Amino acid sequence: MKRKASILIMCLVLALLAGTVQAAFLIEAHSSGLANANFSTNSGIIYTSDPSNAYGRRATSSIFGGSVNPDTYTYTYTPGMDLDNVPIPAGINLGNGDLASGLDGNGIWPYNVYITWPASTNVNAAGCKLIITNDGTDVELDPVNMNTNGTGTPGGNNAWYRIAENIRLTPGLSYTVTQIANSTAYCSQRSHGVLWEMRTPETFAPVIITELDGFTEVQEGGNNDTYTVALGEEPDPCSTVVTVTVMVSPDPNQLIVNGGFGATPVVLMFDHDNWMDPQTVTVKAIDDDDMEGDQTVWLYHVVDSDWPDDAAYAKAYAPRVGVKILDNEIQDIRITHDDTSTAVSEQGPTSDTYFVRLLFEPAASVTINIETDGQTVVDTGSGAATTGQLLFTTTNWGTEQPVTVTAVDDAVFEGTHLSTINHHSTSADPDSNNLDRNWDVTVEDNDCGLWGFHPMDFTGPAGRPDCVVNLYDYAEFALAWLFCTQPYEPGCENLLE
Repeated sequence: MKRKASILIMCLVLALLAGTVQAAFLIEAHSSGLANANFSTNSGIIYTSDPSNAYGRRATSSIFGGSVNPDTYTYTYTPGMDLDNVPIPAGINLGNGDLASGLDGNGIWPYNVYITWPASTNVNAAGCKLIITNDGTDVELDPVNMNTNGTGTPGGNNAWYRIAENIRLTPGLSYTVTQIANSTAYCSQRSHGVLWEMRTPETFAPVIITELDGFTEVQEGGNNDTYTVALGEEPDPCSTVVTVTVMVSPDPNQLIVNGGFGATPVVLMFDHDNWMDPQTVTVKAIDDDDMEGDQTVWLYHVVDSDWPDDAAYAKAYAPRVGVKILDNEIQDIRITHDDTSTAVSEQGPTSDTYFVRLLFEPAASVTINIETDGQTVVDTGSGAATTGQLLFTTTNWGTEQPVTVTAVDDAVFEGTHLSTINHHSTSADPDSNNLDRNWDVTVEDNDCGLWGFHPMDFTGPAGRPDCVVNLYDYAEFALAWLFCTQPYEPGCENLLE
């Protein structure tokens, strides 16, 4: 039943893919083209030339550079933000024998990246360097000779020139193609546009990924989260092992996966005996000191089989998992205590200590001004007072500084009550200025109102009077009475004095 269900699911997935919008994303450099806001040049001067006739382009002309040192063109694509803008039916020859996939885009699967320019006879033979960013290692080509001698190949009048393949993109992140001239000579390079086109994955693997509660979420300094991976159908009889490689993207320094840092891929191994047994992937956020805000990091699952003809698992992809990471570096003041709360007593009076630090790295020094409500005094190292200060710099902001708080022994009957201590920041850094954090301290009273203590009030917290006379007090009195049958013997005292 599981095998049949998996096959049914795969058929539905393929049917859905067959019906998706055929799309890709094209950036044209000329002002009459597509997505010009995604294009920039360091010279600020753009000269126009003959157009390229590669599939999908719209602008009437391309551009060329002059004597700028060096000419640099930058094309930027943010999948999920920049909507795919060129419908390319599956099977269109984009050049180099590459056929368009016709798949929907927005960063779900790997992409191929292409560049096109017009036929050229006067471009400097030194060519240009191309740098393509992606979730893996950046791709760098050097040099690409753009002088086609009028033939239009490669690139040019009749084709797109593929500069990278298998580029991984994550929605919401920006990626660039940077084209840098290797010469400052006139007409050092030309360009018409850059195209991102989704690449057809070799196989959609029948892999079952189950997230607890339907999502995966971790917090810096917090608990782990887990999900499970299993195969949806038994591997090919000729296959010995199927591997599912878990890779963190785009920033592997954000997660620990199965106990190892995210930069090291985790490999899950399945065979004919355990293919249906879920294997657990445990993720934990790395608690760094960077204030990044909440973010999502993706776990990609690349599937392969040691039998190259395994139709289901050889060179395949499985669904990816988005891990939401909750940042714990926020624009705030952190106050902690060894026992989670701070308590003092007027009897004594007694003191307690709590600790203060910043939860973020400030751009300038921060002064924390401390002020009590008069029920307590604080000491930050310069003596007890109702006010105090702590200084945090750009280097010690994450180091806890102690604050000693002491109860004020007044003559007012209040019972056990709270003293609120305010912490207010001042800084030349506007993001660090005017932060407020209150801390409540429990104060135990030692007064019993107008009449004071009753002479029979013997017991209370820590052996002190509690303003209540009850059987416990009489028991204390009786115990002393029985002990001191001769009231004036050594060790006996008059409890009623």
